Amino acid sequence: MKIAVTNQGFLFAFFYILSFTISFLAVIAYSIRRKINLTPVLLMLTTVSLMVILGSRLAAVPVRQWGQLITTGSLEGNVGRFAIGGLILGFAGLILSVRILHMDKSIIRLYGWLAPLGFGIQKIGCFFNGCCYGKLSGTSWGVQYPVCTNAHYHQWATGLIGENA
Repeated sequence: MKIAVTNQGFLFAFFYILSFTISFLAVIAYSIRRKINLTPVLLMLTTVSLMVILGSRLAAVPVRQWGQLITTGSLEGNVGRFAIGGLILGFAGLILSVRILHMDKSIIRLYGWLAPLGFGIQKIGCFFNGCCYGKLSGTSWGVQYPVCTNAHYHQWATGLIGENA
């Protein structure tokens, strides 16, 4: 199966935003149904979102580059993301928000359902973008990414495939 995706960056961004939007709407609907004040809920959603984004970026930074990050405040050339970092810091932001804002602890259970859903939606964008491409496959149902995609470049750079493969 060959994937011909022309707007990889758009699709990645679309699914990334879609995952946050669906999660936000689910939390707001849950809060309205339980008659929870929306002000702390919106503050909690903002905190968790920022922590997810921060965690996914920081977890992708190799240890050898932490000195550069601390001294210069930038990571030139490092644009990766790592989902587990976002999951961990997002959960920490949730716990912190629930404690500081004195929120109903049932919202933590909701995170347990929404986090996998949100990350699953994001991974659809990763699939189209070619950043989460998996291993080489010789099967007929394996995905073949076009030349000039992230998957093609990384597999070519590591010597797994030829230049025109």
